[in-house]
Amino acid sequence: MGKTRKKKEAVREADAQRACAPPSPAETFRKGTNEDPSGNSSQVDIMQAITFTRESLETKIDSLAVDLGLLREDQCRLAERVTATEQTLSALGRG
Repeated sequence: MGKTRKKKEAVREADAQRACAPPSPAETFRKGTNEDPSGNSSQVDIMQAITFTRESLETKIDSLAVDLGLLREDQCRLAERVTATEQTLSALGRG
């Protein structure tokens, strides 16, 4: 029973320390507050995160634009093939 009591006291003490500790930067950012654990403004951190996200999205958009361009080229080639096939079938009297 002594071990259980010590364990419960250790757990209570750890819980109390966590409750008194300032939130982590990740928790602060998730909550949308403008204070980091030291109490200073973390707007710079938030702006850096926004900039990183924007740059990441811009890179993805550029990649998607390239993919779209390739898809349009493929679409044009397929349309040309369809037209050629239709003309061939028409010439053979099957179209």
